[in-house]
Amino acid sequence: MINPNFISLQFPVIITRFSNVYGPHQYPEKVIPKFISLLQQNRKCCIHGSGIQTRSFLYASDVVDALLIILKLGKVGDIYNIGTNFEISVTQLAKELIQMIQNTSSDTETEHWMCYVNDRPINDLRYMMKSEKMHSLGWRPKVQWKEGIEKTSMSHTVYTGV
Repeated sequence: MINPNFISLQFPVIITRFSNVYGPHQYPEKVIPKFISLLQQNRKCCIHGSGIQTRSFLYASDVVDALLIILKLGKVGDIYNIGTNFEISVTQLAKELIQMIQNTSSDTETEHWMCYVNDRPINDLRYMMKSEKMHSLGWRPKVQWKEGIEKTSMSHTVYTGV
């Protein structure tokens, strides 16, 4: 819909598409804050399906940096994919959060905090995007996964008081 309007009306449009954005104050029903909240309440992380589904996560401040670069250097009418090359399975995401929040040291301890439930009717196996066009503008994500997930977990603790 946007491209025909851009062409016929010369309306200045730039389209952005992000991978899974995470960080402080994220909607609580999303996987990262949901798992953090469950673990802080000493409850298990329930994983839909097998947990082999992978996601690419992008920290919120990297989104802001990307948008600022697009506003300065982006070309009207173009589409920009904004993501990282880092992929993690839902099971591995749960394990990392469990180890961080519950201080587990063995696989058995970690797996105690996980349960598997029936998969959702529609659950994509993989979300990944190529961000080469953003790289050509000089943008790269700055916040590494480990740093971002630690900041997110800490902010969730402060925000919820748990």
